[in-house]
Amino acid sequence: MRLYDVVARGAFLVVAVLGVLVVAHLPGWLALAGLSLLILSIAQPWGGIMVVAGLLPLGPSLGALLHAPGALTEPLVVSVVAGAACRSAFGRDRVRGDLLVPALALAIAVASSYAVELAVARVVMGPALFGTEASALASGRYFFANHDLGSLRPAALMIEGMCR
Repeated sequence: MRLYDVVARGAFLVVAVLGVLVVAHLPGWLALAGLSLLILSIAQPWGGIMVVAGLLPLGPSLGALLHAPGALTEPLVVSVVAGAACRSAFGRDRVRGDLLVPALALAIAVASSYAVELAVARVVMGPALFGTEASALASGRYFFANHDLGSLRPAALMIEGMCR
């Protein structure tokens, strides 16, 4: 086994352990549900991705309905990522591009979820105010946003930082 493989498997193991710790700290039966999603992701990564793709847009609502300490979006994603990392750490040799299609499916689900969140923000804020804030963000004035547009502002900052 090459050094790269040892380091990669060690990194996957660290991600898997951290994911298990995050999911295990959910209250009550939510921890059991998160761990079962993690186990599903170990056995069938596509199954875990599909469950997350279906439940991701409902994460904030499910968190409120189930009296979770916050939105369930992050624990859902952490469960699948930890399961895939555990599979990569202990499973068969990795194949290049093995996770490309599931990662794209997850990215599309996240983008779709955020599109719904922005539509709700437009209704809550009003079309005029939302348009003003969105145009200020699009023109690069990230620090002058007066209202919360979710994670769009930090994402824009990160993307701009990567492009420079």
